[in-house]
Amino acid sequence: MLIKAVIAQFLIAVILVKVPAGRYVVSKVSDAVTSVINCGQDGLSFVFGSLADSTAAAGSVFAIQVLGNIVFLSALVSFLYYIGILGFVVKWIGKAVGKLMGTSEVESFVAVANMFLGQTDSPILVSKYLGQMTDSEVMVVLVSGMGSMSVSILGGYTALGIPMEYLLIASTLVPVGSIMVAMVALVAAVNKLLGVCGISLQQVFSYVFAPFGFFLGLDPSEILLEGNLLGSKLVLNEFVAFQQLGGMISSMDYRTGMICAISLCGFANFSSLGICVSGIAVLCPEKKSTLARLVFKAMLGGVAVSLIGAMVVGLVTLF
Repeated sequence: MLIKAVIAQFLIAVILVKVPAGRYVVSKVSDAVTSVINCGQDGLSFVFGSLADSTAAAGSVFAIQVLGNIVFLSALVSFLYYIGILGFVVKWIGKAVGKLMGTSEVESFVAVANMFLGQTDSPILVSKYLGQMTDSEVMVVLVSGMGSMSVSILGGYTALGIPMEYLLIASTLVPVGSIMVAMVALVAAVNKLLGVCGISLQQVFSYVFAPFGFFLGLDPSEILLEGNLLGSKLVLNEFVAFQQLGGMISSMDYRTGMICAISLCGFANFSSLGICVSGIAVLCPEKKSTLARLVFKAMLGGVAVSLIGAMVVGLVTLF
């Protein structure tokens, strides 16, 4: 199964990154998704006026310009699922993935559903099976949720300056409120303490996570930067990391920008631990202890999913 997964990832990466036809498809899908997201922008402008425009005097307003698009896309995804279109797509892609990987239909269904729904939404689709799932199947549910990103979140990432093409490639390779505020505030407080020593938490992250930048094939000058981004994503969340990356991605070359963006995709961070356990435990209370026991490993697995995807793309783009 592992060999199949590695081969499949390399093939997908080659097709989407190196083959002209694949890049053309990614470009066209990117344009289409961006057009849909722009419809949400029209709604935000109608309700919030100039606050929805990052170029206006008010500047960047995260809660409106970034999170606002997520509300629109979440509603759109829910509508598509309600009328059966999304369910049909997920069902048949899930069957194909299951046959390719040799996984159960439930596991495959959840893994594919996470491409469109959130980490606590997709388990609802298989809630009646959760009680009978083995530990390995529960782990798949958790890791697929941690390592993937839903369609509804793409608008938020692009609003931070991340190219849609990179996000679509990452999504293909990998079938918010009080917690966010608390975590960001906590890091700010830690930075105050570390400031006495002339360092920041981000600088600490740069060195702790720097080896990952090396294994992703980045230039030595970019290794510490990637370590900083990965650390921000893990301890804070991917929005903070993408916000940092969005401010500098235009100055990066194509390969570096893509690797960094893909490595940050997914919900694997400390904030998601409680979200996953509480969100899924509501559906199946008897699995609460299992979820609590596996969720940290699942978070690490989710981080690995994004890093493996970035590593595959890094290798493919070397040639």
